[in-house]
Amino acid sequence: MFSTVSRPQRSIFGALAIAALTLNTYPIKVSADQPVPPAVVTHLPTLLTLQDAIAIALREQPQQSIAAAEVNSALGTKEQAQSAYYPTITPSYSFENNRSTEYGIAQNQYVTSSITPTAGSGSGTTTSGGSGSTSTTGSTTTVAQSSGDAINVIRGGGTTISLKQTILDSGQRELTNSEARQQVESADYTKEDTRQSIIANVTSSYYGLLQAVDLVKVAQAQVTENQQTVDLTQAELTAGTAAKTDVYTAQANLATAQVTLITDQNQVQITTAQLKNAMGVVTDDPVKPESLETGTQLPPAPAPPAIASVQQYYLLAQQNRNDIKAQLSIVDSDRAAVKLARVNAGVSLSADYLLSYQPANDVGPKGTDSTFTLTGSMPLFDGGYEQGAVKIADAALQSALASLEQIRENDLEAVQEDYATRQESLQAIQYAQVAVQAGQVNYDAAVASREAGVGTVLQITTAEATLTQAQEQYVTAIYNYYIADSNLQRAAGLN
Repeated sequence: MFSTVSRPQRSIFGALAIAALTLNTYPIKVSADQPVPPAVVTHLPTLLTLQDAIAIALREQPQQSIAAAEVNSALGTKEQAQSAYYPTITPSYSFENNRSTEYGIAQNQYVTSSITPTAGSGSGTTTSGGSGSTSTTGSTTTVAQSSGDAINVIRGGGTTISLKQTILDSGQRELTNSEARQQVESADYTKEDTRQSIIANVTSSYYGLLQAVDLVKVAQAQVTENQQTVDLTQAELTAGTAAKTDVYTAQANLATAQVTLITDQNQVQITTAQLKNAMGVVTDDPVKPESLETGTQLPPAPAPPAIASVQQYYLLAQQNRNDIKAQLSIVDSDRAAVKLARVNAGVSLSADYLLSYQPANDVGPKGTDSTFTLTGSMPLFDGGYEQGAVKIADAALQSALASLEQIRENDLEAVQEDYATRQESLQAIQYAQVAVQAGQVNYDAAVASREAGVGTVLQITTAEATLTQAQEQYVTAIYNYYIADSNLQRAAGLN
């Protein structure tokens, strides 16, 4: 113990130097208190193509950012696991200011002095009591006992640089790294699966908007046709060649067509909002999708698909689905976790090397100190903690295997449903084309007959309803095909 420190200034400077080194090496980033950024308003192009919509979604959709953050988190866990292979170097500085007091400490003081004998005293030894002193001829030694307080002060510090390296373990490092590597692979596959989901959602929403727009065109044509019927019937009523009931029938059909038009126009607004949400944008800009047809014509029929067999899509889904690949990585990660839990529950062997260097020390020695430690351990009794960890890890593995099987079944079900919907739409397109052509011929003939004075209003309204129904079925079948084809590509992992 030391009562005084002779270099207090150097100790303070050492502490400041270590603090500055720490701040420069490990910058502090405070993000929890940062304000939430406002929503970014995205401006859309005047004519929005499907490729534009997909590109905007991949840039703006928050799901993509969430998946990327999960990848970064997994990479951070992997870096932590890899750090176990490398030595750790830790500089540190400690400062101590200690004051201790001990009370009633017995203290002995020894004092020796020379004495000249007087005449007639002779020689010999004389012992006198009283104060506890002893005298002898020629010299005197005095032993005095007293009690007092002892105050001890330690003030100072020292700098230590430590290096520690794990040389050997029972495979914990490799198992931990294997678990982390598989987590990174799973996060990468999940990110790609998220990308494909975004593309499929945008594609479906885009074709949903086109369908709503084309159905508005059909409804507008129906309103126009019914308005012409009302005008024609009204003129015939004025000429005395038609009854009032014919006018009322024509007006009722016109009002019904107008209600359908309002409903279809509202559906355009709804599908527009759905497309913006699929793209992940916040904007008031109008959305004008690129139409499949020109003018007021109906969209053309799609070309036959390149892959016609559902079995081919099954095989492609097993090979390409990223959610299956991600779950396979999770299974491998959980297998490593089970092995690690079993290692921790059994006999383990580890070897560590520690080197400490003290370049400066105000209250103790300076120098180096090295230690090699070889440790063998076994949890003889821990209340079942390690065995419980093994059960937890094994249960997680079994759950991951069951989830893998469930994902495969869901993917195959999606392939089958989307394939069946696409085939149904292809057949519906063929029949709807025939119905549209026949309905148009029938409507033109009904109008010509009415103008010639031999047809009736009922014939015209019936022909209008038949034609409109055929056109709606055709438009619906066309976009059901495109949506089903997009979903089928997604189910097979091809988008």
